[in-house]
Amino acid sequence: MKILEAFAFAVSLYTMLIVVNIALKWLSPNSRGRGTNMMNSLTDPYLNLFKRLKFAHIGFIDISPLLGVVVLTIINQILGRIRELANITFGAVVAVTISSVWNVIMTLLFAVLVIAAIRYLFLMFTSNKMNSFVSACDAFFIPLSSKVASKFIKNSTSSYQLNLIIFIIVLTVLLTCVSFGMTYLTDILMDM
Repeated sequence: MKILEAFAFAVSLYTMLIVVNIALKWLSPNSRGRGTNMMNSLTDPYLNLFKRLKFAHIGFIDISPLLGVVVLTIINQILGRIRELANITFGAVVAVTISSVWNVIMTLLFAVLVIAAIRYLFLMFTSNKMNSFVSACDAFFIPLSSKVASKFIKNSTSSYQLNLIIFIIVLTVLLTCVSFGMTYLTDILMDM
């Protein structure tokens, strides 16, 4: 167990190093000091693995650093949960892995749900002034919400507000149902 603790500590430390490096790149993108170069040499090889993924680039937004941090977070959660188990079985490791991955996915989907709700409130209570938040939300939610709504409404000319509310409802129901299913599945796997 000491090896797991040491590895979990190393993963946590590396994750913090990556987060600090990302923050420094946002705050001072042209910074080139010895410390910055050393930090880049430690973190960039890992982060470059995620930059190659096509889905890591959404328009002008590069989410590859986020994906890198998410993977390390999942690994750290798995290591922490395995350390807590008194009896390590294959079913328990699979259950912990599934649970950790689902927790990250659920967090991301919940963030999308909250942003969709905020955008809906903007549609309801503010003028249609375009700002960067609204533009980014609309670029993401207009095609997604119309695709989801088209599964429930056959009228192809439904409004963006209606599409967005259907998307919010569907995502809420999906998160709730899958969460119950994941809890049931991990309980079964833990007993194996």
